[in-house]
Amino acid sequence: MRILADIPEEVTEILASNPKIGRKELSSEAVISEMEARYYLRLWRNKIADSSPKSLGMQEILKEQNRKQSRLIKTLQKEIATGEILLDRIADIAPAFPIIK
Repeated sequence: MRILADIPEEVTEILASNPKIGRKELSSEAVISEMEARYYLRLWRNKIADSSPKSLGMQEILKEQNRKQSRLIKTLQKEIATGEILLDRIADIAPAFPIIK
C-alpha cells in the first residue's frame, strides 16, 4: 500500500509494519540517511493524522466496499430499467387481446 508518492515503497512497507519506529532504526533498515528517515517519518505521521479512520487499512477497506456497492447499484439500476422496458411492452401488447369472461 502506497501512502504518499514521495515515500519509496520499501520505506512504506517498513513504516506500515512498525509504525512506532524511530529515525535511526528506519535509516538502518531502509539503508537511507537519518535526514531522509526523519523526512519520511514526518510525511507518514502527517498522513496518518490527516486520515479520519483509525488506520489507513480501514480506509482502504471502506474504499473497496464503496466500489463494490457502486457496482451493485449500477447492476440493479440496469435490471430495473430492463424490467420497466419489458412492462411497457407487455402493457402495449395487452390491450390488443380481447377480454375473455
